[in-house]
Amino acid sequence: MRKTIVSALVMVAVFLCALSQAQAEILEQRRHRDWTSFILTSPDGAVARMTTMDNGTMLAIDIVPGGKYFIKLLEYVPAAERGAYDMLNGLTLPGKMRVDRRRMYDVRFMFQVLDEALVVSLAGEFNDTLLQEARKGSVIRMKVGMDEPIFAGFSLMGFSAALDRCMSLARMLERLDPPDSDYFDEPSPAPRDFHNGRNADGAFFL
Repeated sequence: MRKTIVSALVMVAVFLCALSQAQAEILEQRRHRDWTSFILTSPDGAVARMTTMDNGTMLAIDIVPGGKYFIKLLEYVPAAERGAYDMLNGLTLPGKMRVDRRRMYDVRFMFQVLDEALVVSLAGEFNDTLLQEARKGSVIRMKVGMDEPIFAGFSLMGFSAALDRCMSLARMLERLDPPDSDYFDEPSPAPRDFHNGRNADGAFFL
């Protein structure tokens, strides 16, 4: 019970501290076994986010309008320990990621310290293939660093339900706030009739 309460508190702290924005809000939160899905809003916009926890580290996947996604690891850093983490700020480490024993992906782990949170952004060529593998898998595992690696594993129980809901939430957000490019996908209005080089008189009353 105590571990559950502590994990919940850490989760809330990570959400607020990692964003560094007091105006951030969590909306429409829903639990899917080991995962949670919700809308995360901030002055920079809104995303659909799904998260799970393992030993105080959060795995977060942000789904943005258009279907693209971004993966982050978030960890709460007590203020008293902030100095020990500053050396990680701006660090990039190579690593690996895979679902169970499926394909192994090369990953770059990019570290950033924000207030009381350590944010590690993942970059690599995993695209949509990783999500499809995760739908059918049990655990997604990560190897951070190569010389003295750190290993992490996150349960995929509830992953499919959380992903489906995030995709739906992302589509809803896109309908509410379509990207600028959408305004150029439709044809221009038909030109009005002209008479003797000027607008027909009736056009002024349409």
